[in-house]
Amino acid sequence: MGRLSRRNVLAGGAALGAGTLASARLARAQTSGPIKIGFIVSMSGTAAPYGKPIHDGTQIAVDRMNKAGGVLGRKVELVIRDDQLKPENTVAAFQELKGLGINLFSIGPFSPPILASLPLLE
Repeated sequence: MGRLSRRNVLAGGAALGAGTLASARLARAQTSGPIKIGFIVSMSGTAAPYGKPIHDGTQIAVDRMNKAGGVLGRKVELVIRDDQLKPENTVAAFQELKGLGINLFSIGPFSPPILASLPLLE
């Protein structure tokens, strides 16, 4: 499952695209520069065979969006953090990215990181 397949690319791109389109109101609130998305995914550790294709697919989707003019005329930028499938790393990454002013997040598909991040969402 460590290979980059069309299914993984499409799944990552669809997830990012849905999140980006749903955030159009947020994008309008940010007035200039790229639309930054905090992307927390398991790139190492036990979930790396799944996290790397998710990352690759999402990056391909972002590259295609930017090539087509971005979102609302602005480029999209992923700010990537590896949580190693450890909830405490997810929380630390979320807080770090939030401190950088990032308000739009995508977190990998695994339950422990998602559940750890839920109390942090506004």
